[in-house]
Amino acid sequence: MFKVISVAAMIFAACLPASMAQEAVGRAMVDGKTVILFSDFSWEYESAGDAECQVISRELSFCGSSLKWRAMPNDGGEVAAMYRYDDRNYAMVVVEDLGIEDGLTKDFMRKAVIENAASGAGVPVSAVTVFENTDTMFGESEAVFVAYGLAVDNLPIVYANTIVTKPNSSYQLITYAVGRELTDEQKVLHVDFIDSMQLK
Repeated sequence: MFKVISVAAMIFAACLPASMAQEAVGRAMVDGKTVILFSDFSWEYESAGDAECQVISRELSFCGSSLKWRAMPNDGGEVAAMYRYDDRNYAMVVVEDLGIEDGLTKDFMRKAVIENAASGAGVPVSAVTVFENTDTMFGESEAVFVAYGLAVDNLPIVYANTIVTKPNSSYQLITYAVGRELTDEQKVLHVDFIDSMQLK
């Protein structure tokens, strides 16, 4: 099942625009202090809070239970981080250094995630079922929640996507599950995953 779900994640990400997001790629010791290394070749000293969380980017960290949401291997492509809850439920994070000032408004992102999912799966937009499409909040930031489903290689997948757009960055916090409907269980797991994230 892991291979199929990884394919579902990669198909989702296949049509994302490439960008040099400042994603965390590792840690190192410099003069006895831990630093976080980023994909844009920059670094910063690790804070006390960073040590307790998985730093995903300069602004976003995963601070949830690693026993519930286990980090999965990631090829370093367009998906910044991947997690597994169980055989049916997974999560991923997409970080981009593009934001509202670049035209990534809430309305643009609502439409783009549906079109990208359809394109990545090789199906028309009409083949994507939209379960929910609402405004929401992520911490103190305005966000959009879009839940949609489609078949990926005949496997039905439902994505729950919270999208946060800031002036110069955007974040997609996505849970996805094998199934044909957005279930109450998936909604609860999505909220748990979102609550595990910390945005500076």
